[in-house]
Amino acid sequence: MKDFVLELKDLNDIEISIPEISDTSPLAEAKQYFLNQFEIAFAKHLLEFKKAYALGKGFAKKVTDESNS
Repeated sequence: MKDFVLELKDLNDIEISIPEISDTSPLAEAKQYFLNQFEIAFAKHLLEFKKAYALGKGFAKKVTDESNS
């Protein structure tokens, strides 16, 4: 279990940067801007998300198998 927690901690160490925008020009399409930034951040960290999902799924299976034994 300790290995799982340590590996998940490493995978969760991501940094999402949001570019600064000018205060003088308001966002006409704020929702679309947010969606674009989210898509960029998600794509940038997709492999970490997939690894974390697989790690969690394997951990849940292990715990379930041990509790059924």
